[in-house]
Amino acid sequence: MSLTGLPLFLCAIVATAAALAATILVWNRWPRLRFGLRPSGVLLTEALLVVSVGLVINRSQEFYPDWAALWQSSTAGATTYAVRPGGLDGWLHQSGDLADQGSAFPWQPAGWADWRLAGAPLVFTPAGYLTHPGWRYPALLVLDDGKTGWTAANEMAAARSADGTAGPAVVVFARTTSATSTDTLTAALPAALAHDLRVTDRHWALVAPAADTGLADKTVAAAPGRYPALALVRPAKPAATKKPAATKKPAATKKPAAAKKPAAKKPPVKKPPVKKPAAKKPPVKPKITAVRLPAGIITTVVETATPQTTASQSALAAALDWACRQTPPPLAASTPAAKSLPVYHPKHHPKHPTPSGPGAPSVGASKPWEGKRVTR
Repeated sequence: MSLTGLPLFLCAIVATAAALAATILVWNRWPRLRFGLRPSGVLLTEALLVVSVGLVINRSQEFYPDWAALWQSSTAGATTYAVRPGGLDGWLHQSGDLADQGSAFPWQPAGWADWRLAGAPLVFTPAGYLTHPGWRYPALLVLDDGKTGWTAANEMAAARSADGTAGPAVVVFARTTSATSTDTLTAALPAALAHDLRVTDRHWALVAPAADTGLADKTVAAAPGRYPALALVRPAKPAATKKPAATKKPAATKKPAAAKKPAAKKPPVKKPPVKKPAAKKPPVKPKITAVRLPAGIITTVVETATPQTTASQSALAAALDWACRQTPPPLAASTPAAKSLPVYHPKHHPKHPTPSGPGAPSVGASKPWEGKRVTR
């Protein structure tokens, strides 16, 4: 029976209800034994209730995914967070960004050809990734149907902009096709990314164009714990153009019947009013609109100012900035070893400063997050 499975949770609830019912039945029976049965029944009911609540919290936060993790943590005496190096960490040290200011590379893990993508995904690692080998970073998955006009240079510029303003995160750009499935985005791609880079397993964000709305909705519904935030980029609706009013033709003037009659006086010609030139409108920034939120999912819609390519690129930068702000700060190894796991209470993070501490690139403050979280 799985530690996070529904059968164990139901068994704990049934056992708690049975203990409570038995305590009520024997409360006024057997006068000689009631002094022992009453406290025993109350204590047993309270213990089962605590176990049931603990199973619910563990199921939602996944502190102990299986029984092996529970027994190992109980016999170790203290809980530590050992961060396993990513499979590409050594390669990034040798051929990656030597200045550690954020690097991008085509990502071709084992089996990526079976994902039915239009090409190998493009991965961006944030600044400071190589400097802090004990940190695990959240990830942003950006979908592209190939019709958005986004180029590799524009995507990297948007990723660097979000990294500098909203905080560090690993960004994956995936070119989707009509055959791309939700299993690829919820299981195969995250598993391969966790093997090659140091990323967290929950609280990612998903960015998609309007054409991939259906695939994005299915992905979020299939893995709400992994993708609790969704940003949709769509072009702005063109304004309806008014048809110009039809100009009336002037009435034809009749010629005088006889030359002896005086010519009719012509009415004074009115000059048309001079129209002032229209004032130039300032450039419109990408519009971010809140939509109806599904249960447990934060959703936003980013609209471009015009259907031009430059506006679409600025909308991508705005979407990445918003999505990065919905992710938690990087998770670092606990120092010293933690003796208990704190319960995470979701809060809104308006902006993540850059991580702080010894060797950090800029000023910040430490903040707990499922162990020790480093504030961005």
